[in-house]
Amino acid sequence: MTMPAKTSDQHDNAMRAELELHAIWSLPPTLILFTLLVADRSLRARFEADVAGILIEFGLSSPKHLIGLSERHCPVMPRIPVDAEVADDIRHPFWSKWLEGAIPQLDNFGTRATRLPDRETISDADWNWLVTRAKNAIREKAAVIERKEPKARKPPQTKLAPQRRFHLINASLPKCGSSWLASLFRNYRSAHEFAHEATNTKILNWQNELISEEELAGFFRSRDETGLDVDSCTSTHLIAGSLAAWFPEAQFVHCHRAFSRWATSWMAMVFQETSRASLAGDTVSPWWKRYARLLVPGLDLQDLNEFENLPKMIQGLTPSLAKCWGQATQRVLTSIPNDRLLVLDTRRLDDSHQIIADFVGVPVDTLCAVTDADKNEGGLSASLRSMIDLEELEAAGEPWTTRCKDLITTHSERGRAA
Repeated sequence: MTMPAKTSDQHDNAMRAELELHAIWSLPPTLILFTLLVADRSLRARFEADVAGILIEFGLSSPKHLIGLSERHCPVMPRIPVDAEVADDIRHPFWSKWLEGAIPQLDNFGTRATRLPDRETISDADWNWLVTRAKNAIREKAAVIERKEPKARKPPQTKLAPQRRFHLINASLPKCGSSWLASLFRNYRSAHEFAHEATNTKILNWQNELISEEELAGFFRSRDETGLDVDSCTSTHLIAGSLAAWFPEAQFVHCHRAFSRWATSWMAMVFQETSRASLAGDTVSPWWKRYARLLVPGLDLQDLNEFENLPKMIQGLTPSLAKCWGQATQRVLTSIPNDRLLVLDTRRLDDSHQIIADFVGVPVDTLCAVTDADKNEGGLSASLRSMIDLEELEAAGEPWTTRCKDLITTHSERGRAA
């Protein structure tokens, strides 16, 4: 049987999906730019002619953007002076000598595994897309750095955790707002995937009857000694009812996402994790494999070798995906008391600040703005959704989609009645 030739759109999707998996997106802003410079001789020539100009073009106009999220990710960079003019202008003469030293560093920058393909091997359309994607990523990361200013040294903190102001636990599936939730409460003691591997391993061991419920409860009580105000973990939905019993003062939030959008985002993330490990010559962590297969029985990570195969794979896994999504929603909405559970629609998270502030009892102006970078929703999910009929996938999720809509409606009506 002769397979139809790939269209140009399919080629674009495949190339861009490959670029989305690249390690570049986990780098600090400066190193994203350096990775592009090494791949493109023309861009590097422009950089060597005007280092500061290219930094500004890519959204790195302020020296503090070059520091990264830690105090000094570049050990040879001078301390940022107190003088505001020097501190905010990368073209100030103070920085000239240090910027010139960046040029020879390009010769030995990166490794084979971390470099991009040469510019000559990438089409103009894909390269322009990559540059735009990089500029957006740099600006988003720079915005995070801006929010961390001023960088004054904090006084030493006592080892004792401050008294908890409230206790909010995320009870949502992965890819349903957990990063958003943790970022929203940055002014509080908030964590995303706190003790991630240990937490998932304990839950998985309990699910497989390798440990008792008492041992699981003991682990979570010990874990809770950190006194987090917001515990945004993506596996706690599996034990939502138990958590509600163990922590009677806790409140819960369930961010609900349409089945078709969750399924595509989840599968894109699984593909991304698998591919990144493969590119690094490694394998996916055993606990992560167990978790993925617990959520979606029948999922074989070895089949995730080509992005273009994902639509067909999702089609075959739709019953398992729908059951996972539906059971998680059903479990949370039926096991947590109505007055302790807030259900939010992921499409309207940015409009929910007042609602969630009222729910936990804090002033809404203490919550933080959340950028696209904080939401952890990469372009790979969008590329996958462009290859799938979402309406058809949503319909294939029955009867779970209707059941969950009914549960959410009932929850909302009870809330209004209360």
